[in-house]
Amino acid sequence: MSEDGMTEKTYSPDAIRFTKKQVIWLLRNFIQIKLGIWPASLPSGYTDPPIDRRTKHYKAWAENIISIVAYLEKKIEKVGRDGLLAVSFYTCDISIETLAKCLRVTEKDINIRLDNAIEIMTRKRKS
Repeated sequence: MSEDGMTEKTYSPDAIRFTKKQVIWLLRNFIQIKLGIWPASLPSGYTDPPIDRRTKHYKAWAENIISIVAYLEKKIEKVGRDGLLAVSFYTCDISIETLAKCLRVTEKDINIRLDNAIEIMTRKRKS
């Protein structure tokens, strides 16, 4: 469930485009996804579309998950310390207050750093 009590949107691996909402969702489910278990989709009614093996773009389910994990880890690495801050907040559910105390900064600073981290993680690669 999301913070507002509504059922959180579930994404299929093929739908991941690393938008802000998707990156936050991926971080919230990162441990489960890293273990190769895609978050349950029962509340949303999502079911996997049939796989058309004739297309050139077919990827195995596990291959998609591995690619998503690797790409997200690369994004976290690129952001550096603030990437770890985002993991601490979204994945480990450590409060902003606790993070601020541990880092000896204000809660406002933590919010700014989290926003910046997510912004960097959602940037498209320059061609």
